[in-house]
Amino acid sequence: MSCNDFYLQSNANVYEYLSLNKISNEKAEIYLILENVWIIKLLFKDLIKYEYDKKYTGYNKRKTTHLIIYNKQKL
Repeated sequence: MSCNDFYLQSNANVYEYLSLNKISNEKAEIYLILENVWIIKLLFKDLIKYEYDKKYTGYNKRKTTHLIIYNKQKL
């Protein structure tokens, strides 16, 4: 199932939509892999299943943590 409403609105906030709507009730399995920042942890606190470290290569080599957000109970 997909929704294209966000293409029509330049000010749409996908993360806000997902956090305010009960995505755990969706038939589809929704996965998001996002950088670990405070607002993401706050919005999806009950849906974060895993965290893992990620090291980027290139000019600005940096290490960060990613969060895997999943809308079903078991992964």
